[in-house]
Amino acid sequence: MRLQGFVGSFNAAVEGFIYVLKTERNMRAHFLIALFFLLLGIYLNFSAIEIMILAITITLVLMVEMINTAIELTIDMIKTDVHPAARIIKDVSAGAVLLTSINATIVGYILFAKKIPFNVGEYMLNIRSSPWHLTFMALILVFGSSILGKIIFHKGT
Repeated sequence: MRLQGFVGSFNAAVEGFIYVLKTERNMRAHFLIALFFLLLGIYLNFSAIEIMILAITITLVLMVEMINTAIELTIDMIKTDVHPAARIIKDVSAGAVLLTSINATIVGYILFAKKIPFNVGEYMLNIRSSPWHLTFMALILVFGSSILGKIIFHKGT
């Protein structure tokens, strides 16, 4: 399995990237979302700095997703039976992906909000009357509450 030189190493890296795209649904989702927002940033005429910030953020999400996959595969290879530590390792690894994705959402909001103008007062009225916005806000509240509940009551992980 030893590869020779730079070309072999590069080929192995490309194969690893392709493997994760083929086998991991979340990686495909992250990749397509990243591609969409990168193209949108170019379309909205982002500055070079904004494109660099967006590219670094995207790369970070994809990288952490790949590391998460590598950790999960390693745990599955080493531990065939269910072990509490193996589950915790996988949960922590998935938590890193979640944290990175939340960071990407915040960075994306900061970068894109100023490029897509909207009236805040009108927007708030739309939120109150839109079932989609209410659903989204409810999901955020439920998600935040469940995390807070797990932390406070030490339930779950």
